[in-house]
Amino acid sequence: SGAIFDAERLEWLNGQWIRRLPQAELIERALPFLLRSVEAAAAEGHEVRTPTPDALAPLLPMVIERLPRLDAIGPMLDFVFIEDIEVDPALLVPKRWDAATTVTGLSEATQVVEALGEVSFEADELEPPLRALCEEHGWKVGDLFMAVRVAITGRKATPPLFDVMVAIGYENTVIRLKAAQAIAAAIPSEE
Repeated sequence: SGAIFDAERLEWLNGQWIRRLPQAELIERALPFLLRSVEAAAAEGHEVRTPTPDALAPLLPMVIERLPRLDAIGPMLDFVFIEDIEVDPALLVPKRWDAATTVTGLSEATQVVEALGEVSFEADELEPPLRALCEEHGWKVGDLFMAVRVAITGRKATPPLFDVMVAIGYENTVIRLKAAQAIAAAIPSEE
């Protein structure tokens, strides 16, 4: 009889193996997959930075627990190295919000980030004032955080938001937030 092949179990085992690799070996094995993903974006005309082992090392803790296969690292982290990410307007507006609320949320989130400044740009410094912003406006935290996530990554699913913001960097985070505001402002209002 034919053998039973459980792909899910195989991915789980592979993920366990990945997490046991020494960091230097993991970087060496994963970097080509990240490079391939970034190079594909460059081939599509995007402006990119080339990932290096030193750039990948601080990003690994964000994704290591979610990494089922080495080839998954590209889609998980390539947005960090793509300078001109594409933001789909349909993804930018959370379900409970409209375009105008999204513009307001992104604008005020940008002000919060700018008020913190580059010196205080750490994951544990970013979250409290953004949560306070939600409370002040009566917004669901998930709505603002999703709008910010899509604005800075172009995706709805990423590693932890505040770690991603730090990985992208203060300047790029502000630039991406402002660009997303313009995208949201250009969305026609539903009347």
